[in-house]
Amino acid sequence: MFGFSTISDPKWRHYFGVAGISVKESKSIRFWGHFVGYIYLLLAIAILALWQLLLDHHLVLANVTYYHVCVLAALVGLYSSCLFSCRLKKRFMQQNWMLPVVSVCYAGLIMDHSLPMYHYLAPLISLILMLYSIQTLWGFLFDGSLRTTLVTAVVTVITFGLLAAGIDPAIDSLQDGIWWAIATVSTVGYGDVVPGSLLGRMLGALLVMMGFILFAVITKNILAMVIKKESARGQAQRDQLDHVFSDIKQIKKQQQEILDTLQKLNKKKS
Repeated sequence: MFGFSTISDPKWRHYFGVAGISVKESKSIRFWGHFVGYIYLLLAIAILALWQLLLDHHLVLANVTYYHVCVLAALVGLYSSCLFSCRLKKRFMQQNWMLPVVSVCYAGLIMDHSLPMYHYLAPLISLILMLYSIQTLWGFLFDGSLRTTLVTAVVTVITFGLLAAGIDPAIDSLQDGIWWAIATVSTVGYGDVVPGSLLGRMLGALLVMMGFILFAVITKNILAMVIKKESARGQAQRDQLDHVFSDIKQIKKQQQEILDTLQKLNKKKS
C-alpha cells in the first residue's frame, strides 16, 4: 500500500515524507503499517466531510472542534504507534516527516477555523493523508477482484463529491456533490448539478477520465469473474467425464478378466 507497502518503494515517497514503514522491518510491523494506511484513508475522508459540513453550516463550531480533536488524536496515536514499533526509528522519522507537519497544521486548524486558512488548508491536509493509501487504492483497482474495484470506485466518488461541494459555489450541499460525482464518474452527466468555477470543472474533467478507467476495469473484472466461473464449471464437467471414462475402463478390464476366466474353464473341461 502507498506509504506502508512492501510492494514498491519509489524514491519520491521519501522526498514527500510518505515512505511509510521500511521493507527492512519485520513482517508483523509491516502488517501493522499496512493497516494504519487504511485508517489514514478514513481519516482523510472524515476531514473532508467535516470541512464541507462546516462550510455549509451544518455543524456548530463546538461539535466541529470536538471531532477535529478526535481526528488529531488518531493522527498522533497512529504515527506514535508506528514509530515506537519500528526497529529503525530514525529512518522512519526521516522518511515520514510529513505526518508530524500535517498534525501541527491540523492542530492550528482546531484553534482557528477562520477562512480562508481553513478553506484551503483542510482539503490539502486530507489529500496529503490520502498519499499514504493511494497505492492501496491503485492496487485495489487492478488486482482483478470486482469487490476491491468497487471499493475504489466508492472512495473516488465520495472524495470528489466532498471536494466539489467545498470548492465550487454552484454545488450547494454534500448531497449535491455526491450526486454530481456519481453522474460524472459514470459519464452520464444529467446536467442538474454543474460546477461553475474553473477549479470545479478541472475536478470534473479529472473525474471523467477516472470514470473511463473505473468502468473499463469493472467490465474487465466482471468478464474475468464470468470466465472463471465458466472455466470452473467446464473443469468440473471434464473431471466428471474423466471419472466416467475411468469407470468404463475398469468395467472393461473386469469384463476381460471374466472372459479370460471362462476361456480357461472351457479349456480344462475340453
